[in-house]
Amino acid sequence: VGFSLLTINSARAYQLAGRIKTIDPNVLIVAGGIHATVLPEECLSAEGIDLVVRREGEVTLSEIARCVQEGGSFDDLEGISYRRNGTFVHNPDRPVIEDLNVIPPFPYDLFENNRHHYRDFGTVITARGCPFDCIFCSQRAITGRRYRHLSIERVLDEVGLLVNKYGVTNIWFMDDNFVVNKKRAFALLDGIIRAGYNKKTGFVAEMRGES
Repeated sequence: VGFSLLTINSARAYQLAGRIKTIDPNVLIVAGGIHATVLPEECLSAEGIDLVVRREGEVTLSEIARCVQEGGSFDDLEGISYRRNGTFVHNPDRPVIEDLNVIPPFPYDLFENNRHHYRDFGTVITARGCPFDCIFCSQRAITGRRYRHLSIERVLDEVGLLVNKYGVTNIWFMDDNFVVNKKRAFALLDGIIRAGYNKKTGFVAEMRGES
């Protein structure tokens, strides 16, 4: 069982983890996300949390699943923290994923039958990271200020799926900073206009004010 933690939902996650363990003590419970990355020992001190995945979690979580299936050890897995003999163990960080295109597309089809439960079905991540060091932003704890982006073709495919199949009327680009690479940002916007998606849906993105 996995929980992605922001500080605002961490107490609820700890409560649920404790309840899950009362149902089945053998369930492996993993915490990830920004809160777990910054405060792994707090997470591991909570009842029920067995492992913490720090920073980006796609590769790490897949390796945890492989270890569970094969009965392997977590000792050599990068990017995790855990308890051993009453002490906290923090394995080395896992490098960020350099080519985001290797990550499978988001499986919207798994959620389409329950769309009424999701207010923001039209969310798309086109890039990760930001080179700036704003004091109010926590993204650098995950990305280390490394900026990487998906190909424009892949982003346009995802936007087209949301517009044409699901009829989404507002799409939020959830990048840390949408205009880190201005040339790439304008090329993406040009592609949206050429496809006519701008006539069918609105778009929202966040960026640093002086960018």
